[in-house]
Amino acid sequence: MESQGENGNNIYDLTRLFEYVGTDPKVVKDMISLFIVAVNQSLTLIQTHFEKADYQNLAKESHKIKTSLQIFGFDDQLETIHLLEQAGKALPPDAAQRIQKLVQRLQQGIEALKNDFGL
Repeated sequence: MESQGENGNNIYDLTRLFEYVGTDPKVVKDMISLFIVAVNQSLTLIQTHFEKADYQNLAKESHKIKTSLQIFGFDDQLETIHLLEQAGKALPPDAAQRIQKLVQRLQQGIEALKNDFGL
């Protein structure tokens, strides 16, 4: 079972997931399904909280998603998540663009996971 995306495209990396749950295909597929549902919900909430300037809940939701992103190899988005976790203090001027990139990147990863694991 590959730890990276289809054809080694590095869209995601399941190395940490395999370390936590092993490589049993059913368990891995179940974890991926849970990840997809949770991340889609979190992305929707992150966007909503940002649009409503609800920075306290934006920070909380960003914190919730961080570990999942690490486990599924989306380390390239952790800087944005860290900035959003600090939303109660100050958001960078490019926060809207960062959130848009986060959403696009994770949607791309979710599609790759769905395709690669037949979900």
